[in-house]
Amino acid sequence: MSEPYRTIEDRKTLAIITALIALSTLIDGLDSTILNVALPTMSKDFNITIADSSWIPVAYTIALASLILPFAKIAKNGWMREFFIGGTALFTVCSVICAFSGDFLTFILSRLMQGVGAAMVISSVPLMIIRLLPPDHKGRGMAIMGMASGLAVVLGPSLGGIITSCLSWHWIFLVNVPIGAFVILLALRTVPGPRDHTMGHYPDVINSALTFVCICFSLTFLQNIDESELSDGFVILCGAGAALSLFLLMWRSHVRRDTAIVSSEMLFRRNFALLCLAFTMTTIIIVGAQYVLPYYLEYVKGYPVSEIGYLLSVASIVTIVLSAPVGKWCDSRGCKVPSVGAGVFRLLFTATFAVGAATMELPVLIIGLVCMGISMACAGTGLATFIIHHTEERYQDESATFIMVVNYMAAAFGVTVTSLVYSLNTSGSNLPQEVLAGFESCMWFFVVLAVVAVVCTLVVPNIVPKKKE
Repeated sequence: MSEPYRTIEDRKTLAIITALIALSTLIDGLDSTILNVALPTMSKDFNITIADSSWIPVAYTIALASLILPFAKIAKNGWMREFFIGGTALFTVCSVICAFSGDFLTFILSRLMQGVGAAMVISSVPLMIIRLLPPDHKGRGMAIMGMASGLAVVLGPSLGGIITSCLSWHWIFLVNVPIGAFVILLALRTVPGPRDHTMGHYPDVINSALTFVCICFSLTFLQNIDESELSDGFVILCGAGAALSLFLLMWRSHVRRDTAIVSSEMLFRRNFALLCLAFTMTTIIIVGAQYVLPYYLEYVKGYPVSEIGYLLSVASIVTIVLSAPVGKWCDSRGCKVPSVGAGVFRLLFTATFAVGAATMELPVLIIGLVCMGISMACAGTGLATFIIHHTEERYQDESATFIMVVNYMAAAFGVTVTSLVYSLNTSGSNLPQEVLAGFESCMWFFVVLAVVAVVCTLVVPNIVPKKKE
């Protein structure tokens, strides 16, 4: 089986490819983070509950989580360039549709299609890192993604707060348009085409469909399990559908191993599985915290929307500053120290918020957000690269893509599970004492997940990557 892409050695081309990786990650991150601050306002405009507002990020991540792996299987066969450019175009067009949506159903459908375009892009980005960058640049490539994600979280809340306050939340999606257009033009000129489009196996359609169905049923089950107005039969149906589709997915993957969307040989290796579990826990914590923090800061602490954006950007600024040093550390000394640090600092900031939420002053809040930023840099760069280090070379492109799937699935489940924990501890009102009770319960839940993440990374041995000679 021939390799459709050559490793890029030219420094100028490498710089441009790295910039494209950063920009595509930035535009995806902006689409998520710019909405966080606007969620309370959007909930009021659409006349929906806090729990229902979770569908705004979840609709987007459903498509991402279910389509990245099959799309990556196709892109791996020489379609990386086409998927990257075509996905960016679809994402940009759907951003415009979201901006002008007049009702909640239209908006959610547009978000779903946005996720399809984003899945095409995100399935290509890890392939660009693995296939185009030199072997000893993987940590730096992951660091670039981490820095871009951090920048998105810095710009997102600030832009979201300013635009929501001064204009309307509809306008926040238009930020994606100029960035998307620039990425398309640059990619057309720079991203190399393949030698052929015929190598390897294409994903099993039934396997891919079962993945989508399983994720939809699972998220709907978690989203509605606590809703008293829904019949028990509906909740039971969603739970049964999730279990049945998961069973069929595993059976289909076993009998059709050559076209399975993920290799079972890679997936069930001990160290790989432990690190993926740790990565899942840490992602759920961050996404869940970013989901409930705006409500806590607005309804409990009384901060205006614009100031909330600036406060949340503290964590992202720390992430941007630390991502590059963490990447260099991983390339030279291995990833265990930053990977363990990801869990430890998540434990610190969640425990800080859980214990001091009721009386928290600004300095303590800032310290908690700094710990949050350190943990984001360690996880997004260190823990992700650690997973690649513990993967056989023949599966490294698949593992890089799988990390993205884990990230977005954890993000989707993080929002729904956080919404569930919040709802079980409140009556659904926006009274300060109710929001505080829900916020504290979520933080204690995150403390437990952080402990699990630390334990998982501690038992995995360190690997120092070999330098290219």
